[in-house]
Amino acid sequence: MNKRKTASSGLKGALIMVLIGLLIVFAIQNVATVEVNFLIWNLKLPRAVLYFGIFAIGMFIGWLTRFFGTHDSGRT
Repeated sequence: MNKRKTASSGLKGALIMVLIGLLIVFAIQNVATVEVNFLIWNLKLPRAVLYFGIFAIGMFIGWLTRFFGTHDSGRT
């Protein structure tokens, strides 16, 4: 049992390291500054930061829909 748990945690650690490496490569390749205009706001930020912000907003919206969806599904 311990060998299986050790192998599983080693694989998990390796996968995390690969994902972190890909994240670093992505950030390095997307350092160009872009300008974002939204209503009255103007932002200049690196493209990678913009992508991560959009991803975070999407994750938050997904979490909200799942959170409120599970509480409302019990009603009939």
